[in-house]
Amino acid sequence: MKFVERQRNLERVMGVLQARSPLSRAEISEDTGISYPTVSRIISDLVNAKVVTKRDDDYLGVGRPRKVYELASTNRTVIGLVLGPARCEIVLGGCDGSIRDDSTLFFNMPDNYEDLLDEITRQVERIKVEYHLHPLGIGMTVPGQVDRHSQRLISCPNIPQLVGRQIGGDLHEKLGMPTSVVQCMHGAFLAERLFGVAKQIDNFILLTHSGGIGIAVCSHGKLIQGVGGLAGEFGHTVVDPDGPLCGCGNRGCLETFASDNAVAKAISKKTGRSLSYPEAIELIQSGGVEATDILNTTIEHLANAVSLLINIFNPEAVFVYGFLWNADSELFDQFKDLIAKQTLKANYDQCRLISNQGRPQIVERRGAIAALVHKLSLGQRLEQLVTEK
Repeated sequence: MKFVERQRNLERVMGVLQARSPLSRAEISEDTGISYPTVSRIISDLVNAKVVTKRDDDYLGVGRPRKVYELASTNRTVIGLVLGPARCEIVLGGCDGSIRDDSTLFFNMPDNYEDLLDEITRQVERIKVEYHLHPLGIGMTVPGQVDRHSQRLISCPNIPQLVGRQIGGDLHEKLGMPTSVVQCMHGAFLAERLFGVAKQIDNFILLTHSGGIGIAVCSHGKLIQGVGGLAGEFGHTVVDPDGPLCGCGNRGCLETFASDNAVAKAISKKTGRSLSYPEAIELIQSGGVEATDILNTTIEHLANAVSLLINIFNPEAVFVYGFLWNADSELFDQFKDLIAKQTLKANYDQCRLISNQGRPQIVERRGAIAALVHKLSLGQRLEQLVTEK
């Protein structure tokens, strides 16, 4: 019972530090309801484990400045791995979600699963030597459905070599360090909830529309995952049964009409060139192609979808992440006007619509870091860290 109680107290202390550090020991005690002596012991252990750091608070009064505590940004390093259909990214981050500017590296996605494991292993071992690291573990995001019980990839249309695999467990065996694998939208949720714009918001929706369309819904501070952890595949809602073929095998899914990738396909067809969505958006932005009709159609479909979400979930905020909004400075305002016309007024008035200004890759990277930090804060590995001498 003592171990269970200690583990719960560790989780609660980590939770408040993730939510709003830096905090003093007295503030942590007040927020968690844990006694001050117990908080002091936990904080001392976390500092010794280099998961939490101590610093003097900004102080303008008389006497000694108080000590405050925050999650470590440099002493304890997490490796973040973003798996993409064509390219993978590796970043180094801290327990506070910070990412080292000089650490991002890329490698092409191998066609073979075993080659992927070997490439990740090679890159991680090289990073450990080059940066003199003993990382806490590896957090990974994947663009597919991850069964939360078995950690097996159930579906991953754009990286089929991952289907049926337990990449986290396989890498743990090869590298001997903790791993955590989450669906990319669940990673985005953890990034914003632990480190970002949603730290103080309990009811919100994240929607990304770059390669495809996915959502993460937070209700009363909890991610809605579904029975198997597969919730959030909003982009595969069929809006036109006679529409374009989708990667999931159906026709006319929302993401074939309303994603950045759909815009790229439409612009590619119009210009006779094969363009990625960043290239297509840059071409529109520079005036190299006239795309008013394409953009209008895209935001109409996206507005219909977001209106539906607002009416169903009544969120405080909807964060919309993608490159599309870089194409025209007035596009997001047009998008909001369309949503206002289609959403129940009371629901719309209570909701803020916020654009990421076309940098979803930052959230993806932090999502990979957050996947491991979240696992550490809830699992036995954190207990092991604070008792290691």
